[in-house]
Amino acid sequence: MSHKPEKKPSVEEVTRTVKKLGRSITKIFKSSSKVLEEKLSRLESIQSCKDASLTGNEDMRLLALCRLSEYGPQALDSIELALLEDNEIIRAASVGMLMYIPEQESLKLIQKHKEDSSHIVRSVAHYAYEWLKTDMDAKPAPAPSKVKSLGISNPNESDAVEVPLKTSDDVPVKTYITDEEGTIKFSVIIINGLPEEILDVDVRVLSYPKDSLDLKSSSKELVKRIGPGGSAEVVYEFTKKAEAIEGEFISSVTFIDQTGERIASKTGNRLVRSFYSQIEPKKSTKEDYHELKNKMKHWSREHVVQEDPKTIFEQIQVLMKNKNLYIINSEGSNRENMFMGVVTGMGRGKYIGARIAITITILGRENEDLSKIRIDVISEDGTFINTAASEMYTSIQAVVAGDILLDME
Repeated sequence: MSHKPEKKPSVEEVTRTVKKLGRSITKIFKSSSKVLEEKLSRLESIQSCKDASLTGNEDMRLLALCRLSEYGPQALDSIELALLEDNEIIRAASVGMLMYIPEQESLKLIQKHKEDSSHIVRSVAHYAYEWLKTDMDAKPAPAPSKVKSLGISNPNESDAVEVPLKTSDDVPVKTYITDEEGTIKFSVIIINGLPEEILDVDVRVLSYPKDSLDLKSSSKELVKRIGPGGSAEVVYEFTKKAEAIEGEFISSVTFIDQTGERIASKTGNRLVRSFYSQIEPKKSTKEDYHELKNKMKHWSREHVVQEDPKTIFEQIQVLMKNKNLYIINSEGSNRENMFMGVVTGMGRGKYIGARIAITITILGRENEDLSKIRIDVISEDGTFINTAASEMYTSIQAVVAGDILLDME
């Protein structure tokens, strides 16, 4: 079987592509510094970048994709989703950002889009593939080492921790988060599945969202010993200092086994997202809402949930109250077997006092377990918007799945 030789884009095609992408990026950076700063303030964590890269206007999505590339391999799943987008500019930008994540998976994703239906995406993919492959081939393999360094900043500085390259599946680590009034607790549980004791268990918090949390104690704790089949728990307590808390806890756990060798346990990152605990209801009227609407920053996103519209409408009313929002509007209507409901709630931050309004619109056919919901967030503080929308949608998903039980009476 004969194969056609791969057709590479011409210089003219690449030039046109660069100019078109350039116009899209230039449009963003022509905004005033205040507008650009406000947009970037919504993209201060990997989760907010992931959310913004998938929904919203083109400008914000392009900015989010650019920021995502800074997170390396952790961002690959979201960039891969963006590659499914109908918008050729978004697809082309996604392919371009993969150049800055030097992984084999990046090359595979770029390779797929060398045959994209859009000549713009094809041009970017051909250039990106050659650039990344050449760059990766030119880098020498790292020299073997007994340890690798992990740290909050520079591995050569004092906050770095040496983690053995040898890891163990027999000493698993579980982490969880407890969200309380004024504090967040991050718990690390070490379980010794070995038939002998482990010694000098070193537990550390390497990273956490410092812009919104203060650690009350040392980031390093030492557990002298854990017997066979036993476990130990280390709890780190953080004081809240902002309404919107979003980011990741990164921890490390190492121990000495019976041979005297230091071994690393496998610890995953733990996402923390907390907002409505730092909000109090703001008693308001519809007139107050409309008066403030033009002055406030706005963000919206749409989702589909597996629930009939009337049920989800009733659940959202209760959920909003549980989220410390004052309900200023709740209306439902039926027309030609279609149900539409709108719920609006308002609140005020406990720390900086900025106001926020959430409007959720529900649309779907009666008695069908499928509804489209739109979440509109309006706030005086841009840092509220993404976290508020993400936490609200996550809670709606949990309600639909039965993981959160609401008192509907």
